[in-house]
Amino acid sequence: MVGGSGSGKSTLARLLFRLYQPDAGTIRIDGQDLRLVTERSLRDALGIVPQDTILFNDTLAYNIAYGKRDATRGDVIAAARGAQLDTFIERLPDAYDTRVGERGVRLSGGERQRVAIARALLKAPPIVVFDEATSALDTRSERAIQQELMRVARHRTSLIIAHRLSTIVDADRILVMEHGRLVEQGTHDELLASDGVYAQMWSLQAKQRELERTEAKFARQPVRINPLVAHVLDSLAEVAAQRGVPVFRELSNEDLVVEADPAALRRFVWELCRGGIDVSGGGQVEVRTARHDPEARITITCAGVEAPELSLLDLERLQDAIEDAGGYVVRERDDHGVTLHLSLPMCAVAPASVQPAGAGTTLPTKPLDGMRIACVDDHDEAREALSALLKVAGADVHAFASGQALLDDLWRARRADWPALLVCDIDLGDDEEDGYTVMRRVRQLDAERPRDGRAPLEALALSGHARERDRTRAVEAGFHAYLTKPAAADDLIAALRALAFSSGELHAEPSESDDPRHPDRASRR
Repeated sequence: MVGGSGSGKSTLARLLFRLYQPDAGTIRIDGQDLRLVTERSLRDALGIVPQDTILFNDTLAYNIAYGKRDATRGDVIAAARGAQLDTFIERLPDAYDTRVGERGVRLSGGERQRVAIARALLKAPPIVVFDEATSALDTRSERAIQQELMRVARHRTSLIIAHRLSTIVDADRILVMEHGRLVEQGTHDELLASDGVYAQMWSLQAKQRELERTEAKFARQPVRINPLVAHVLDSLAEVAAQRGVPVFRELSNEDLVVEADPAALRRFVWELCRGGIDVSGGGQVEVRTARHDPEARITITCAGVEAPELSLLDLERLQDAIEDAGGYVVRERDDHGVTLHLSLPMCAVAPASVQPAGAGTTLPTKPLDGMRIACVDDHDEAREALSALLKVAGADVHAFASGQALLDDLWRARRADWPALLVCDIDLGDDEEDGYTVMRRVRQLDAERPRDGRAPLEALALSGHARERDRTRAVEAGFHAYLTKPAAADDLIAALRALAFSSGELHAEPSESDDPRHPDRASRR
């Protein structure tokens, strides 16, 4: 059900729940007049994910299980996994026993909405209403949860009240509301073909999406974490001195680079550090940066057991910007004080402005000229940056947002039309799909196809994980090279050239960096 604000979408849902009584006519479910059934039986058959989630000052497990009186802990965990909430919960010190505060004040808007989605998934009613169920989620989380909602909807009646039309294109029937009246109905394709109200809304939102993508592309830039944090702490040094609060910093030796809106990230870190100084209660504030595989992490600790918990109520708009960039915030309290972790995904490729001094320029002008390369990364910005770099190097790039999209493309294509090289991110943001799984399936598909003398597909893994066991696991999955994020552009191109020479795709005299024995090259099995 779609329509503008005030068109009557939510009113229809309230009528369905008998929160309102119709002035005229009847509402029937499977032929039964709702006025003739009890409210208890009606609401047992209905579930809802509202725009504004009501949470109780209790644990996460309690708030999720509220949707089903006899739910077990296993049921709660399964529902949280379906709502893409399990990874966040498992990062918390008390996990499912973490208290959320009054009305869920310790959670962001997106986290509260995921709890509501988990509630509905746990109850699993025959009829479920999603009232703008993904409105507070970033695009990446929305895509993941939308897939889960569609899976749940296969076995029950689902009424989706949506503002973003892109979330309901697969609906069996779309109802278009305007000024309290039903003005159009049909499938997505039928409504577009009729060129009516829905088609106008679709066209307008398509332009808005394109504008948002353009704005995000210009707003988000590679940001070096250490200089940003150092600048923030320098700007707060006088305030800390006036309050008598010692501020200790421990910055990583690694050059941590993330993709984010620099202004929003700087403001967010400033507010957190200033808040830590204000609430320290005579204690000290510690700020650390580090690689926390596969992410870059900023940790702010207010030492002292009397330190009140850092509140993010006033920072929710800024936190939404962090979540849009794939980041998240975790809050902890222990005997030493209060700690807040801000984590962001690492850039896939280090931009030219932050390349190590002395980065080589010995490669040809078009070192990957004409080379067909497939790239897999679920982060739009990382995928675009990687594709742009390889295209500048002369490659013919085919980019995919998921491993399944790559596999579908390979399955349809003749083996002779496959790309020569594959660059795949290890962390693909899906519990059932990561780079290792994708690589094993690619190798399996490759083995099933006649190669006609062609070498196996050469593959390079890009990962935020820097541990040796992750490198070994990549080799076991079938990758032939492994680079940690953010990878220097020259290192990435040199590694791809080495793979191309090894497979026979390039025949020119290789440079020293093209040697398959190059230290960044993963050993072959």
